[in-house]
Amino acid sequence: MTVAAPARLREYNGPITRGARWDAYRPRPGDIIISAPAKSGMTWTQAICAMLIFGRADLTIQPARLSPWFDSNFEPLAPMLQRLEAQAHRRYLKTHTPLDGLPYFPEVSYLAVYRHPLDAFFSAASLARTTARGNLRVRGATPTDLREFMLACIRTPFSEGVGEQLSVASVAQHLTSFWTWRGLANIHLFHYADMKRDLRASIKSIASAVGANVDDAAASAMAEAADFANMQSRAPQFVPESGGSWKSPQDFFRSGVGGQWRDVLSEGDLIEYRQVYAAALPDSAAAVWLENGNV
Repeated sequence: MTVAAPARLREYNGPITRGARWDAYRPRPGDIIISAPAKSGMTWTQAICAMLIFGRADLTIQPARLSPWFDSNFEPLAPMLQRLEAQAHRRYLKTHTPLDGLPYFPEVSYLAVYRHPLDAFFSAASLARTTARGNLRVRGATPTDLREFMLACIRTPFSEGVGEQLSVASVAQHLTSFWTWRGLANIHLFHYADMKRDLRASIKSIASAVGANVDDAAASAMAEAADFANMQSRAPQFVPESGGSWKSPQDFFRSGVGGQWRDVLSEGDLIEYRQVYAAALPDSAAAVWLENGNV
């Protein structure tokens, strides 16, 4: 009997993303693919995976350098593949692409990471205003006017096959692509809020998902090393590759504080958000989880 499995249904292409690059991916047993919407905990998860792979909290490497954004055009494909092929340790790759745009292999672990959409949008807008490019736009709105930008994120529909979308609909579609297959042994969902509430427990959960051995003492040391303030203080080591767009590495790690959008959006704006949000997700359980994690 054939067991159903995720399928790569489309390519996602955007200013940075090139979906066809996945045609060149050759899996190695034990590979880890980390996928998350923008500003949802990707860099955090990459650092944790590096600690688990190398078995130490005091990393001396740059996690993002070893874990390239596979389907971005920041680096030509050939040299990136050569670097990955030369890695003797377990490989861990980054992407913002939903599962329906990724190749699926049972021997690969897939980690999908999420955050309350409004927190992610607010963080993305704050970051865009500190980058050298400063080119983040959603349906014509720029981060100059935060409310205008947030409303554009709420109102912009999902566009099939378009990479790097930033909207309620695109985050919902990303979650749906993984949520549908969360029962598979190699697909795991994690939440930014859970990581903030209990980072040590989250590290142990990630370790379990990727089959890494970590005892309580090691998990505690890793949680201290992966604490937001520590990563912020060591921003040049942890900041992701960006094609040279950061004015300062510290700008990437703003505050990690949630709920700042409450000072920007009106009650009417939030009602509109709720309507769009509820309609975009597959069920009420997914809707509750996406905003709150495992509360």
